[in-house]
Amino acid sequence: MKKIILVVLAGLTFTACEKKPETQTTATGQTPDQELAQVEHKTYGETIEISNAMSLDQMEEKLQTIDSLEATVSGKVLEVCKVKGCWMKLQSSDNNIVRVTFKDYGFFVDQDIVGKEATVKGMAKKQVISRETLQHYAEDAGKSKEEIAAIQEDKVELAFVAEGVVVK
Repeated sequence: MKKIILVVLAGLTFTACEKKPETQTTATGQTPDQELAQVEHKTYGETIEISNAMSLDQMEEKLQTIDSLEATVSGKVLEVCKVKGCWMKLQSSDNNIVRVTFKDYGFFVDQDIVGKEATVKGMAKKQVISRETLQHYAEDAGKSKEEIAAIQEDKVELAFVAEGVVVK
């Protein structure tokens, strides 16, 4: 009987001393992998699905035959409003540029995202931008007074009103 008790106690001792792998957590209570995933993609506005995004070039091609298009598109951030991040410009691989504003002025993007890849979901359309609005945008972009004064005409450009943005 003593031998059985000793064997059971020895077995319990070995299993109690077994080292189990530790899951590290950060100050936020997340694992480093979870925190890294959040750092890699930052979302502004509504949460959007980015896996079905088209290129800006594909969107422009579709807008040749229709006036507006609800779409999810990706491009490189070329410029961001320097005042409060209330608009940004995306550039395609063919250097086409689309100005993105945010639905109902409901959110802004960080100003340090220039050069990063962004995916936006919302409504794209061609529109006439007034000279005054173009001058306002130039002022927001930090252009010189001479550059702002040189804007003398309205311009037809591709505009995008985003419901949500994901920056990688």
